[in-house]
Amino acid sequence: MLALIEQHAGASLRTREDVVRFFEALKVQAARRQHAAATRHLVRELIIVCALVGAFGQYYFWDVSLQISKLPKAYYFVSAST
Repeated sequence: MLALIEQHAGASLRTREDVVRFFEALKVQAARRQHAAATRHLVRELIIVCALVGAFGQYYFWDVSLQISKLPKAYYFVSAST
């Protein structure tokens, strides 16, 4: 078992403290990977939310523009009273 762990560690683990330090380092690496994955997930969701807000704003702008363009064009002339 120790030989397999030494192969994985790439170093000689001769004392109990060496083995404990190796497994603690593995825990730290796993925590870093988990934190990085959570950060990527948060950034990805933030980008998606921003894209949805942008899409809604664009849709609203075009909808209002289309409604304005469909308003009847009527010109009224008011004579000046003297």
